[in-house]
This record gives sequence, C-alpha cells and structure tokens, in this order.
Amino acid sequence: MTNYLEDLNLNKLTEEDKTHFDTFITQDECLKLLKEFKNNKSPGVDGIGKSFYLKFWNIIGEDLVEVLNNVYLNGELTETMKTGLISLIYKNKGNRKDMKQWRPISLLCVDYKILTKFLSKNLSKILNKLLDKNQTGAGPEKLISDNLLSIESILEYMDLNDISGMLISFDQEKAFDRVEHEFIIQVLRAMNFPSNL
Repeated sequence: MTNYLEDLNLNKLTEEDKTHFDTFITQDECLKLLKEFKNNKSPGVDGIGKSFYLKFWNIIGEDLVEVLNNVYLNGELTETMKTGLISLIYKNKGNRKDMKQWRPISLLCVDYKILTKFLSKNLSKILNKLLDKNQTGAGPEKLISDNLLSIESILEYMDLNDISGMLISFDQEKAFDRVEHEFIIQVLRAMNFPSNL
C-alpha cells in the first residue's frame, strides 16, 4: 500500500503547512466555537449539551480546554469521544416501512464536536493546496457547479471539433462508508499529516 501511495505523487503538507496544526485551542477560541453550534441539538452519550457548557463555562471552561488540548497533543480520544448514539431519521419521502427511506445519524458529544471544528478550521487554511484542481465538491472556495461548467465546455469542444465520445457518471451509494478507515489514515500519513491527527 505504501508503494502505491508513493507512486500517486500526492500533494503533501510542507513543514510550514504543519505549523497550522501546532497550535493549541485557547479558552476564548473554544468558547467561540461552542457558541457557533446550533441550540437544542441532541447531546452525545455523555448527555451534556451546548447549553450546559455555556451555563457553567466559568467553572468548567478551563478544564474542558485542558482535556481538549491533551487529546489533541496525544492523538487519543476519550471513550465518550469515540462513541456515538445512532438514531434513524426518516427522509420524508417514500414508504416509511422501507429502510432505504431512513438515514442514520450519529449523535456525538459536544466536546468532540468542538475539537473537530477546531481541526477543521486549521485544515481549511491549507486544504486548497492539497486538493486537486478538479476536486470541486468540497473545500474552501470550491463550487461543485464548476464541474458542470467543465463538462459543458468539454462537450461543446467535442461538438465543435467533431470528436465522438462518451460521458459516464458514477455515484456510489454510501461512498464514505465504503472506505476503510485504515486506508484513510495511510493516505493522511502519505500526505505528511502529523501523526496525532
């Protein structure tokens, strides 16, 4: 697998890029991230929602930040951060007795969501350097509509130059669920991400 990933010539983080992941979360930043979450969302397995953290911030804020920074530094989540409650949500279409009309959601602990939001904000600073120019479905300053414009341009070019061809589109159901976590970790290592992430 390692040889395969090396042969792909993936975009990699430079040492300077890695500095975006060297920072620790501050109390002010943690509180700001917490306030960005929607109110009245179901809590994770610990039963602690956003409103609890806000109400008792002056008492628990410093300890929460210490826990988050320890998790971040050591790269090892707490047991409650590793656990989600799975609930099924009806998609509001089709027969309610058909399981395909339901989708699972994971209810995650607020402390875990703060940590992942912190990581996501740091990652967004360098994501465009890592993504291929043709990857337009995700990332800052990316628009999925760019792919539609590219396809239209290619079809127009083929038509003007009398080039025959075929357009094939694949859409895998539950695509993310099909990717092994170990493979994702190996790709991140090949892209030079820090080992604690």
